[in-house]
Amino acid sequence: MQLEHLDPLPTHRDIDLLVDPTILLVSSLLQESQSQRTRHDEANRRRFARLLKNPDAIALTMSLTDEVMRMSSMRSAAKTLRKVSVTASPVGLGIWDFLGLKLISVVS
Repeated sequence: MQLEHLDPLPTHRDIDLLVDPTILLVSSLLQESQSQRTRHDEANRRRFARLLKNPDAIALTMSLTDEVMRMSSMRSAAKTLRKVSVTASPVGLGIWDFLGLKLISVVS
């Protein structure tokens, strides 16, 4: 089945005049927010980017939030935590989060 070519909906000219000023405003707000980032903010951004680049770390995070955190039984949550923490690696999580997860899984 082929789709018919649809003409774009007309817009009001007044709205069209807002495009360039809006782009300039967004650009200046992004630059201002960039200049206010702290070292801590940058570290968090790097840690989050590292997590997103590692499919195993994403799967682990989803298991922790979708399974462990939602369980009403502490015993079941601890058992599942120990099971999923086996897949953890410092590559996706970073060394401190990795060690923390390993420690909490032992304590659980």
